[in-house]
Amino acid sequence: MRFVKTWILRFRQSVWWKPCKHGAIAAVVTLLLTLLLPNNYSAEASILPPSAASPASSLLGVANLLGLTNLGSALGGGDPLYEDIAVSKPILVTLLNHRFKFPKKSWAFGEPKLMDETLYQYYENKRHWWSFGSYDMDLAVKDLLNDYSATKDSKTGIVTITIEVPSPELSRDVVTLALAELDKALAEQTMTKSRQMALFLDSRIKDAKNELSAKEKEYIAFSNISRNYETSLDPAIRVQGARLDADLSLDRQVITQLVTQYENAVIQENNDTPVMSVMEHPTLPFQKSSPGRSAMSLAAFILVAALTAWRTLRAMLFGKPGGKAETEAVQEARTAE
Repeated sequence: MRFVKTWILRFRQSVWWKPCKHGAIAAVVTLLLTLLLPNNYSAEASILPPSAASPASSLLGVANLLGLTNLGSALGGGDPLYEDIAVSKPILVTLLNHRFKFPKKSWAFGEPKLMDETLYQYYENKRHWWSFGSYDMDLAVKDLLNDYSATKDSKTGIVTITIEVPSPELSRDVVTLALAELDKALAEQTMTKSRQMALFLDSRIKDAKNELSAKEKEYIAFSNISRNYETSLDPAIRVQGARLDADLSLDRQVITQLVTQYENAVIQENNDTPVMSVMEHPTLPFQKSSPGRSAMSLAAFILVAALTAWRTLRAMLFGKPGGKAETEAVQEARTAE
């Protein structure tokens, strides 16, 4: 015990006492200040890469609709850029306009308050006390992109969607909605050759049915006037009846072939449409992701201790103390010697 007291006394009289003391004070102050910051929670979801059999060109339409100009050059690589679509402005705006219900703490040990607001309102309230000027959707998109991201692993091709916000429920719900919007964009806006063909055939079938209906009415009207046109003595009546009968038969055959081609095009469209395979759905995070209070306190200790030690050593080496505190440190060091 006496040895410990002696060591402490000598350490307090050494040149390193003041840097360590100042560093410890800075670490404690930093820790107390970081307690005023709320805990952040991160939720994420992982999407498997698309099958190699899925044509990359199937996402060209959705890329154009979402304003992704770099997707066209990437189509030769084979994989749809899910990560670009996930952070496209239409999907971000949808996330910002959606209303969420979630508990939120104002600081680390504060009481949670139930919030019912859109993500846009969340970022607007987060900015209002320090920002100047009006708040708009473009600023909200930038703020969201500071917390929300979609990245692709270069080796596995797995796309990970992540967001970090002060509420675990909010982080999970935002990623869940992002997955739903991404799947919706792929399902509703993907333009493939098969879909274009299906749309064309569907329109052609409607036109063919209208033409058949008009000819059927013409045939009925003719039959009412000339019931037994096959045995009519008038050649013109027989020819007209035969022509109407042939037209009806031809139109029915055309419709049958169009319907068959349409069904094949729909099947091919389903095969061409990329299917989003979610490997990991977002779950409710229980451990905070930030702030790293221990790391911040340690960094403050090292920075302040190093700065104090540098000032002290500079005064000892060059004999030019920079101030009262530095002079005291030098005097203490010389007394210890």
